[in-house]
Amino acid sequence: MSSKENVGDWLADIEEFMKEEERKEHPDYRITVFCDHHLGVKMLLATSWGSVEYGETSVDANPIRQWFCPKPDCIRCYEPTMFGYHWNSGKPGTRRQMNPQKQPRGNHPNLPFMYIGKVGEGRRFMCPLYKCDEEGPEVALSVVDEEVETPTNPLDDLRGDERKRAFEMSVFQSFASVSGLRIDKGSHENGAQYYPDIRCTILGQPYWFELGQIINEEVAEMLSPKRRKEERGFSYDQESSFAKLISGKATKKYETEGASVDLILHFDPRFGTTARARLLIEKHGTLLDSLTTSGQFRRVWIFDAYTKEIVWRSGA
Repeated sequence: MSSKENVGDWLADIEEFMKEEERKEHPDYRITVFCDHHLGVKMLLATSWGSVEYGETSVDANPIRQWFCPKPDCIRCYEPTMFGYHWNSGKPGTRRQMNPQKQPRGNHPNLPFMYIGKVGEGRRFMCPLYKCDEEGPEVALSVVDEEVETPTNPLDDLRGDERKRAFEMSVFQSFASVSGLRIDKGSHENGAQYYPDIRCTILGQPYWFELGQIINEEVAEMLSPKRRKEERGFSYDQESSFAKLISGKATKKYETEGASVDLILHFDPRFGTTARARLLIEKHGTLLDSLTTSGQFRRVWIFDAYTKEIVWRSGA
């Protein structure tokens, strides 16, 4: 082997050593974490998103990798660097609640929160950092492992257009329950191609509803079940998403067979707060009016799908 090859191998070994040392400064997300309130239950790793609104229409969104307890009615979570064990329902718009008791921390400069791991038949606090074998206080001498069936989202088994149609129907049913419209029970169905999204009857008369989700494109991409890329923080502007959706709907034409069609613009905390939506509605009143004056819609509704509130409707 030439001296050049020896130098190359030596440099590669140094690079790998440095990478390995760097990994030791970060949590190992392959560890098995147990719930501190249900010691027999393994927690599941997931990525949640936190967002902060600032300025007039700006938002910062950042991912947080954490473990959550899959046991029904338990909202305990574990995050190794900032929060340790805490409460977090994971529902959009809710805030995490910190643990009031002091938690064991690892003996490292960044003081990571220890997690509860399995040692023999018992449980003990352990350091979450990569390849660290530091142990903390014993939690229990013996614990019976408990298998918990993970709840699933009915939409998770659907793909493509089938998933889209099921989601639209779910939003429409939620809207219909608070709209005050006298929609005939059991009359709603998904529309075919070239037609609005939902067909139903109101007091026996055919009626259509087109739906439009107010959401930033990058947010939608980050939350897509197809996404496999590493999560990263980003910023986005709510106003551009709002205005783009309205402008697009104002110029579209639908087949309705002579029946009237309403537009339901819906959002949830992944877009922003209700207060921010009201600000945009006030600012873009003329643009919203164009949906009924030059567009095909008889009425326009803006619906908070999370709080199930009609935030605004056009006068018709």
